[in-house]
Amino acid sequence: DLSKMGYNAPMAMGRYRRPMEIQLDASSMERFFNWQLAKGAIFENLLIGTGYWSGRFLGLFGFSTVHNFYLTVFMETGIIGLLAFLWLSIQVCVQSIRFAGRTSDPLFEALGKGLAAGYIGILVHCFFGETFESFRLTGPLWMMCGTVFAAKRIQEEQLSHLPSQPYGIRPAA
Repeated sequence: DLSKMGYNAPMAMGRYRRPMEIQLDASSMERFFNWQLAKGAIFENLLIGTGYWSGRFLGLFGFSTVHNFYLTVFMETGIIGLLAFLWLSIQVCVQSIRFAGRTSDPLFEALGKGLAAGYIGILVHCFFGETFESFRLTGPLWMMCGTVFAAKRIQEEQLSHLPSQPYGIRPAA
């Protein structure tokens, strides 16, 4: 039961197995409790979710939030929204890593790698908070995405104008 302040978990201690009580702080217990509430709302509205900020409006979490961005997206937008978010996140990481690997400019390489590393860090943090709802974080994040993808497009356009053969010599038809 997650409403208790601790639970027993079997832990190996030396040669003997004895239950060791694990105590969780109030904040961790609140997160686990809110995750259980969110899971209930998810299963009631699996396909399209409950709507943006619905958990807060319905008072499901009191003055708190789910403290897990993936559960929040799943609860509010359903499986469709969660899959769209995951697809977008994968694309940001893959495209920025590809760009970093294909560019010859060290600045562009650093931008691509930096975006991928930072985005992955944010995705990990999303397990414990609602990171993407912080405008202080997402404003610079999307500016960085725009910069990297604009640089990628500019470089692709510049490369497409180069002759395909050395010195502009085209093979005879």
